[in-house]
Amino acid sequence: MDSATKSLEAAVPAMLAAIAAVDCLKVAAVVEFMSFSSPPPGAEIVPRAIQILKGVTNKKQLVDWPAQQKMMKPPQGFIDSLRSFDKDNITDK
Repeated sequence: MDSATKSLEAAVPAMLAAIAAVDCLKVAAVVEFMSFSSPPPGAEIVPRAIQILKGVTNKKQLVDWPAQQKMMKPPQGFIDSLRSFDKDNITDK
């Protein structure tokens, strides 16, 4: 029980930070990010993590920038999907 409580306490600040990051996301920022011919170094893990959370399991697709760009279209719909993401039911898989 103590271990689970400590894990939850550690996860809550990260979850709140993620919610704040999504809340400040603007369409123009998504459009700019999508416009790169490849993601900036270090930034490629962000769309990959989103794909994983959305259930993408195809390893080739997880490293395919065009597939990630497609996921972000339309930008407002992408932002809305992040805001409405069911964070309370993320599976272990």
